[in-house]
Amino acid sequence: MAQAKHILILSSWYPTLEKPFVGNFVQQHANLLADEHKVTVLNVSAGEVCEVKVTNLATEKYREIQIYYPNSRNRLVKFLRELRAFKMGLKMLEQVDLVHAHVLLPKGYLFVEAKKHFNCPLIVTEHSSIFREDLQHQFGRKERTILRRTIKHVDQFIAVSEILKADMARVLTIDNCVVIGNPVNTKLFVPTQVKRASKTRFLHISTLAGIKNVKGIVDAFEQAFSQNQELTLTIISDEDFEPLKKYASQKTSSAAITFLGPLKHEETIAHYQNADFFVLNSNYETFSIVVAEAWSCGIPVISTNVGIAKDMSLDLGRNVPSHDVNTLAQTMLEVQTTDFEAGKIRKHATQFSDESILAQLNAIYAKI
Repeated sequence: MAQAKHILILSSWYPTLEKPFVGNFVQQHANLLADEHKVTVLNVSAGEVCEVKVTNLATEKYREIQIYYPNSRNRLVKFLRELRAFKMGLKMLEQVDLVHAHVLLPKGYLFVEAKKHFNCPLIVTEHSSIFREDLQHQFGRKERTILRRTIKHVDQFIAVSEILKADMARVLTIDNCVVIGNPVNTKLFVPTQVKRASKTRFLHISTLAGIKNVKGIVDAFEQAFSQNQELTLTIISDEDFEPLKKYASQKTSSAAITFLGPLKHEETIAHYQNADFFVLNSNYETFSIVVAEAWSCGIPVISTNVGIAKDMSLDLGRNVPSHDVNTLAQTMLEVQTTDFEAGKIRKHATQFSDESILAQLNAIYAKI
């Protein structure tokens, strides 16, 4: 067991009252680290409040401080209010041993403020897809300034996948980046011995953002369903799925498509376990925690060549081209005659187990 430290977690994405599911993976990181360390999360965000509002909670395992400040359309005013709220939060803390932050943009400058305040190391784990090649034109003066002033103060970068590390290298001049994936609770996400249903069940879980290309899944399912009516598709999302549900209702397969959500994280486990295949049709993923969770449950994956599903072996599922409804539909039909070994799939997922990820993080904490 590593020497216990007081770790301050910061993030550009974090759940708030207005957006309770954004960056919830950072809460999972905090929960994991709290198994062996003292953990405090500090988050500041603009809200529709007339004055600063502070929420100081002690969760079951770690302390979480949320500070909401009045929003403003004036960029300078908003910046100053954010910085003032953040410094207020820092004063509420006792000394920390290190800052572990997530997602450089847009709050990277606050990460540096915390490092200077506590005179301690700064580690940044990157999750964002903003560094992918086709989005680099979106970096404006503000983003480039934040990156330039932040990266020189980072003692250790962590990318959640090799794909993301390569993308970051195109934008950032850094030589201190390692790859550590996101953690999966493999003690909860486990295979089930429940007998499979007569119908083949496909599952998709995501925010339904455009980059996820979930309409393509619905279109492919429609094609597959036209050849085999013994199929079902379940789509789970924390976000508004009514537009997609309306789109799906126009399909002849609509009665076989179920929409659910929002669900608590642990409530998704049964849906993985009851699925025969997980489907991901994203144009880009830096990691894809849902793929890791599906594998942990012994479920094969049909996915575009993204995140941790990139170039996956045939033991784990099938890769399909992006924006190719026909191939996705045909693959959904073909995999039904393939025997996948749940135990082998599950074993592959253990590299992302809480224990494995925590050990890798502790190794960094020990040497930094």
